[in-house]
Amino acid sequence: MNEIHAILDAVDSTDEPLYLATVVDVVGSSYRRPTARMLILPDGQHVGTISGGCLERDVCRAAEELTKFGPKLISFDTRHDSTNFNPRYNMGCSGIIYVLIERISRDANCPAEVLRRAVKLNRSYVFSTIYQTDSIERASVGDRFKTASQLIAATSGANENPSLNQIWKEVAVSGRPVCCEIATDRGSSRALIERIAPTKSLWIFGAGDDAMPLHVMAKQLGWQVTVVDHRAGLLTAERFPGALRLCEPWNVITGRLDTTEDTATVLMTHDFSADKKLIPWLLRSAVSYVGVLGPKSRTARILKELHSENQLPQVDSLDRFHTPVGLDLGASTPAEIAIAILGEIIADATSRSGGQLKARNAPIHDPVRHELIDLTTHSAARREQAEATRATHLD
Repeated sequence: MNEIHAILDAVDSTDEPLYLATVVDVVGSSYRRPTARMLILPDGQHVGTISGGCLERDVCRAAEELTKFGPKLISFDTRHDSTNFNPRYNMGCSGIIYVLIERISRDANCPAEVLRRAVKLNRSYVFSTIYQTDSIERASVGDRFKTASQLIAATSGANENPSLNQIWKEVAVSGRPVCCEIATDRGSSRALIERIAPTKSLWIFGAGDDAMPLHVMAKQLGWQVTVVDHRAGLLTAERFPGALRLCEPWNVITGRLDTTEDTATVLMTHDFSADKKLIPWLLRSAVSYVGVLGPKSRTARILKELHSENQLPQVDSLDRFHTPVGLDLGASTPAEIAIAILGEIIADATSRSGGQLKARNAPIHDPVRHELIDLTTHSAARREQAEATRATHLD
């Protein structure tokens, strides 16, 4: 179960007061990044995390008091050389973490219901959350907007803004959140723009013993797992609890499954002819990842036979083709192989190499992207002056 699903399940389990803490901005380093969430329960416990365990207790204790008059933005400065440094948060991360704390109500606009609507869509959903504002327009801390035009209207009174529209589209494609400041003559507002993606789907072709730890670990990641095999004796609920199980011949199953970009597939059939049927179909589909168990020589033989039969997939589809499947960890047991496979799927989805972090000459996390939409009068004057200068030069 992923973090959002776990939070929503906890919300549904009680009518007592609950509080949602969301990391909305980070300057420098932190264990969790913007969009990390934690639900604070009536007994002071929590679901989800906003740090590596350093901040949770204090936030849980203070949530009720902090939100007496509405949503509250708080910050934690872990920079040891900062004048605001608090020794209680000597995590060594060296960053500032901004957390928005909100009381969970039971109305349609509460943050939990916004998350619920996004999850029910089962497709990418981009929205923004105001976490700081001194604007005298209609924006308030905790407001959420599902379109760029709604956000710009609430914070500036404008109808559209090409820059904000472009940022919105980029978040929709990359999935990387953006912290955006909208500055006007009537004040400024800061908003987190984020995407909630559908639950990751993993199809495992083959119900052998080596597929079992892959299924277990994928479920622990909160992924939706489907196991496909024609052997009913192996494809049981006892062996694959919580998975969707499809018992069909390989030549039939290709017409039964709907493929999406949020699906990763792993072929563990240990059946040469089965893989030969499945590989062309999967590479013609929309799935983002196709992994094949076995040595390169085996897959090369499959591709050679497909080529001779004019069934070889398009070259550009081979970017999604991973064979032998998994990261080079030296894995040998089924559990170790499962770790290598899931690691590669995650690295592929985040456009990382999957190498050792100690060899990375860059921060572990990509820096939080900050964008300014400057709609102040002086900004417009500067633009007009620049256009006039440009026109003079053109003349």
